[in-house]
Amino acid sequence: MSTLKVNTLQALSGGVVGMGDDVLQRPALQDYAELIGTPSIASGVLTLDLQVGNVFDVSHNANITTLTISNPPVSGRLGSFTLFLTQDATGGRTITWPASVKWSGGTPPSLSTTANKLNKLVFDTRDGGANWLGGLVGKDY
Repeated sequence: MSTLKVNTLQALSGGVVGMGDDVLQRPALQDYAELIGTPSIASGVLTLDLQVGNVFDVSHNANITTLTISNPPVSGRLGSFTLFLTQDATGGRTITWPASVKWSGGTPPSLSTTANKLNKLVFDTRDGGANWLGGLVGKDY
C-alpha cells in the first residue's frame, strides 16, 4: 500500500478523498460533519441506504410496514446509523421493525406517537447487517 499525504490526495481528487473501503490509520478528526439523508416513506416502505449516509431524518407521515436497511459494511466491520423519526401533524404513526433488529430485553421500545414529536434511535451491526442492535436514545423531543 502506497502512502500519499492528504494534501496530495486533495489535489488529486478536488478535495474529496475516496477511500473505497481502504483503511485510514490513526487520523485525528476535528470539526467534522455527517450528511443527513431524508428518505421518504413510499406505500409503507422506508429504505435506509448506508451508502448515502449514516444519519437519516424521516418525516413519519405514514405507517412504516417495511423497513429496509441496505448496503451495510461487510461482516467484521462495525456499521452504525442514527435515525430521527418525527411524527407529522397528525401523529399516531407506527413502525414495524424487521426481524434483523434486536432490542435490549428482546422488546422494541415504545416510541412517541404524539404529533410533531421526534424519536431518536441508533443502530449497530457487526455481521454485515444480518443483525442490528437497536437502541432508543430518546423520544418526545
